Amino acid sequence: MNALLEDAIETLRRHGLTPEVENGGPHFKIRFVNALGSNCVLIVSRSPSHFSAIRKNRAVLRRLLRRPAR
Repeated sequence: MNALLEDAIETLRRHGLTPEVENGGPHFKIRFVNALGSNCVLIVSRSPSHFSAIRKNRAVLRRLLRRPAR
């Protein structure tokens, strides 16, 4: 499995959330509802080539976890 995908799923499970992974296309789409009730989608590359990809994905995930419902 992809390291970025594993890291994101593990982080979501630690927060008590249930992620749904969509496999189609060049990216993984991880859908979840955060603790505040917002529907969120995190897009993860299948083959990340940038050295800081995991750091950037973690930052986006942190922002999604604290995003309030609209």
